[in-house]
Amino acid sequence: MGRSVGIMLYFDNFHRVEDLPDDQLGLLFRALMDCGQAELQGRDGIAGFEERYPGLGERAQMAFLFMADNIRRDADTYHAKSANLRAAARLREERKRAARSPERPEAPRKPEDGEPSVPAPAAIREKLEELTRGMRMERGECEDRR
Repeated sequence: MGRSVGIMLYFDNFHRVEDLPDDQLGLLFRALMDCGQAELQGRDGIAGFEERYPGLGERAQMAFLFMADNIRRDADTYHAKSANLRAAARLREERKRAARSPERPEAPRKPEDGEPSVPAPAAIREKLEELTRGMRMERGECEDRR
């Protein structure tokens, strides 16, 4: 995963764990964190937890199973949401690429200095050139080349 995410611990699970001793709560929390890491990486975080945490008592094991199911559902939701966001980003990028593809007509380029912005018929261009040359001569900018 590109960035770290967390697990949700829901308040409605508190009644399952409120009477556990602190050492059991600590083991339960560690087991839930490990479960969340495994699930987010696409591995089963629930199977075999008894061997990984032999110190968990029966009540803590029961709480783990309930809470780990929530973690698994949250991880599945996270994976689905991430996949949807990646697909949407890919689609946006494909649309941008298609909009820039050479098959589409190019956007009109910006005219250079002295270049007419709209192509004009030859007669109009000649007249415009003549008028422009006359104005330049009056200002002393160029010589008459005709």
